[in-house]
Amino acid sequence: MNAEELKPVVEAMLFTLGGAVEAERMATATESKKEDVIAAAEALKQEYKESNRGIQIIELDGSYQMCTNENAYRFLVKLAHVPKRYVLSNALLEVLSIVAYKQPVTRSEITRIRGVNSDNAINKLQEYELIDEAGRLEAPGRPVLFGTTENFLRNFGIKSLSDLPVIDERKNESIKAEAEKEARETMGEDVTDNNKRRPSSSAEGYASGETEGYPGGFADGEEGIGAGKLAGSTSGENNTSGAASSEDDDDEIINVEV
Repeated sequence: MNAEELKPVVEAMLFTLGGAVEAERMATATESKKEDVIAAAEALKQEYKESNRGIQIIELDGSYQMCTNENAYRFLVKLAHVPKRYVLSNALLEVLSIVAYKQPVTRSEITRIRGVNSDNAINKLQEYELIDEAGRLEAPGRPVLFGTTENFLRNFGIKSLSDLPVIDERKNESIKAEAEKEARETMGEDVTDNNKRRPSSSAEGYASGETEGYPGGFADGEEGIGAGKLAGSTSGENNTSGAASSEDDDDEIINVEV
């Protein structure tokens, strides 16, 4: 069958199966060329769009799906069960961006890039079906690799990962350099402030009473191991060590329907 003859068949398949159907799978079922199936699906997609139908056909990374027009959503929810809405915080968006651009990527790599523990964010994104396991890395321990899902493409309105915005490497390097400079300046200020408070010797410290209860001349435990400042503790106010700290949840900004 040619593309024109395949149109009603492809339409019936998409309507019946409901979810996204690979063009290759439809080609096998109809004993046709994959190119003809794609041409038929694209023709249907254009026809639905031009006729302003309540149904549309979308492409998701080589697959096609029949779904309702987004303009009809506010009316449909009055008849059907309102889908559960999830909110993506800044932390979730950071992790999702890393997975989208670096996939397949391990949990430890995500944490390394962000500088904070990302387990909670990863678990939530899996729950929202925006990312999923994409295999295992051939390395000691065989860590899990993560990648984006078809639901990710659907929610963000893109056909494939190639449609993701291109990152300007020069701008990216500039932002990275500024962040590193700020981190160095912050670390320098912390060191300077602590040096001002540090007794010149343990004898002076004991004489002034500043080191009472902290052998070795550490004033009020501020510079002691595990004190949370220069030691890089995750519970301290200024974590300048770059070690993984607790999950950060910022303001909620994006809604996702599942």
